[in-house]
Amino acid sequence: MELTIATWNCCRGTDRKLPALMQAFSPDIAVVPESSSTPAIAAPSLLEDGFPHVWTGSWPGKGLGIYGRPGSSLVAREVIEGRGAHGLAVDVDLEGHKFGILGVWTVPLQGTGHSTPYMGALADILDRHADLLAAGATVVAGDINCSGQSSPDSFAGFFQALLDRHGLVSAYHHHTGHAVGHEADHTLFWRRKRDAPFHCDVILVPEAWAVRDLHVGDYDTWCGDDARARSDHVPVVARVEPSFNSLGST
Repeated sequence: MELTIATWNCCRGTDRKLPALMQAFSPDIAVVPESSSTPAIAAPSLLEDGFPHVWTGSWPGKGLGIYGRPGSSLVAREVIEGRGAHGLAVDVDLEGHKFGILGVWTVPLQGTGHSTPYMGALADILDRHADLLAAGATVVAGDINCSGQSSPDSFAGFFQALLDRHGLVSAYHHHTGHAVGHEADHTLFWRRKRDAPFHCDVILVPEAWAVRDLHVGDYDTWCGDDARARSDHVPVVARVEPSFNSLGST
């Protein structure tokens, strides 16, 4: 089987914006930072089921949400205490196929010894979920708020070491062959400025999984003045084929 995984920081306005993501890409799983705790799209209607949804955050209008395809099952794991928020681990059951998703939206974490507080937060989230990642059937996705553009001297080495430690690969870099910090496609345009691009939204998959396709949204569709669902981020969407040695099924 193949899975379509999407991540997009929607920059609030969940009810107005999220349908555009689902209609454009039909993801099996979507990780959406800066989304609300009670999205309309999660509520069932008379004609169709809602999108299964789990969420974490301290303010209902702006947290970290994970959405499943209608008919799938999402069960949030018990929160593993740590200092670097937000990390939301979820068990997914999609037509009897079971895998994990670890949603990430970093907030600055001081005192970790890393070059930036965001890098410290990312390392903290992944390290405290090390046992889950070691099982080899969990995808990590979200807005990590650090990049080769923001930290050109230190991020690439830090990022590769973190991936190696947890047996992960970056779907974008693996599929395109672009080096970290030298990406041809950017995922954040700070304050919607074309001349302030960063590549800080990622999908990380177990090393044994195959990345079949990778798409990064374009500025005009998602950030421009005429964008129907406007944010300063664009979606990242990966189509992956899990290893059946790591993907559970019933």
